[in-house]
Amino acid sequence: MSRTLCAVVAVSLAFVFGGTAGGSPLAERTVRTDRREPNLALMRFTEQLAALGVPPSFLDDFLAEQRMTGTFSYSLPAGDLNGDGSEDIFGTTIEYEVTFDDTLFLLTGIEMSGRSEVSALSGRSGKVLWQRDYDDFTVPVPATVGRNHRVGALLIGGLDTLVGPVNDRYLQIEALVGSRPNRLWSVSYRSQIVQQGLTYVAHNVPLSLGLFDGLPGGADDLLVGVGEVASAGVSYVVSSQAHVIDGRSGDERVHPTVDVGVNWYPDPVPVGDLNDDRRDDYVVTVNPAL
Repeated sequence: MSRTLCAVVAVSLAFVFGGTAGGSPLAERTVRTDRREPNLALMRFTEQLAALGVPPSFLDDFLAEQRMTGTFSYSLPAGDLNGDGSEDIFGTTIEYEVTFDDTLFLLTGIEMSGRSEVSALSGRSGKVLWQRDYDDFTVPVPATVGRNHRVGALLIGGLDTLVGPVNDRYLQIEALVGSRPNRLWSVSYRSQIVQQGLTYVAHNVPLSLGLFDGLPGGADDLLVGVGEVASAGVSYVVSSQAHVIDGRSGDERVHPTVDVGVNWYPDPVPVGDLNDDRRDDYVVTVNPAL
């Protein structure tokens, strides 16, 4: 069955959310300092994680903070991971620190750090099936993966790279199945920035990602937008490529580059089946740069 999970714009981060799958907030906000105007980068960024199943909470207040540290936790249904006939659960806890600083030489003026703990729990007994720790922002996405269409998870890490160019950081995607778990495949995108004075070029920058049914085989596939950003002062030129990742094997298909004018972002976005071939298609939207 075709599923489309994607936001129109490529920015989101789990730390702006909290709550359980049922909507009860679990986020704990531990530091509040000077307030500021809402940051467009994070406003767009939240749409991305909402599409990945992270429940929204405290969004308006958070986006107005100058600095924020704290933790939040949430859970969501995981499917039957251990084959006992019951729905299992993914639980995620993220510790974060975010600073807004207009003097930072970053596309968005945002500096962030964090760590994540992702667990799979038996829905029948509550027993922890597996647990993994990450030194970045990582969330689990329930998915059907592998050549045998197994119920599993896509662990998506390094989500802070979606806010804007970050030097020498990775967007990492792993496909896991089973209660141990077993890693079927992984894909990563390493962003790099070459800077000279007030001019820089950022290579391999993740712009967006979404889950969709773009290839035959029955597994959930991924659409990842990867860009090149050239900046001089307050102006940016961005070109992007759509990378279609086969959910069965992790193999990539790279589509032609899309170029647009100054200060606009071309984002590939899944939109469902446009040409009646029983496969999801995508369009490239053009959004203002930040």
